[in-house]
Amino acid sequence: MNSLRRVLSHNLRLPRVFPAALVAAALWHSGLGDAGAQGIISYQKPSARIVRNADGTKLSIKVDPYNQRVEETLQDVDNSIRWKLVRELDETFQPVRATKYDGRDQVISKHRYLTLKGRIEEEEVFDANNNLLSKLVFYYDAKARMTKVEQFNNRGALVSVSRSSGLGVEPMVQQTPTVNLPPTSSKTLSK
Repeated sequence: MNSLRRVLSHNLRLPRVFPAALVAAALWHSGLGDAGAQGIISYQKPSARIVRNADGTKLSIKVDPYNQRVEETLQDVDNSIRWKLVRELDETFQPVRATKYDGRDQVISKHRYLTLKGRIEEEEVFDANNNLLSKLVFYYDAKARMTKVEQFNNRGALVSVSRSSGLGVEPMVQQTPTVNLPPTSSKTLSK
């Protein structure tokens, strides 16, 4: 997972939100639970986990099913908060929306999820002013392992594709060339 984060964050020139969203989705799907890499994160019971990354940062994940909330916080080596993502869950404990904050508690982005069969199928990412930034579409194999993630920009053009052959194999990300499309009206997040 650490090398995936490094590849996505450093080697590619993708919008900042895509690497974080892909890592969050990978955590959601591959698990960090008591069963190790084969486990599944359960949003149905309270839990807290800390993942220490090779670069010294640490990601803490706190699940609060009673308040239907999951909080993920990335801290730098000096323990300052780089960002915090707060997910809201529905009555079946599936993510519905999330808000991402910077270290000063200012909104960076807002996220809206489409979940089916207990997994995230699509994620729309909006800026702090509710302007659509990108859309992520997740694909799975017959064993419900994430196999591909496509990222589209706010005009619907494919920006990048990541592929994985299943659990334990890190995705290979391929950027697609930028295509100039005619302007379209931007979608906004409804409350």
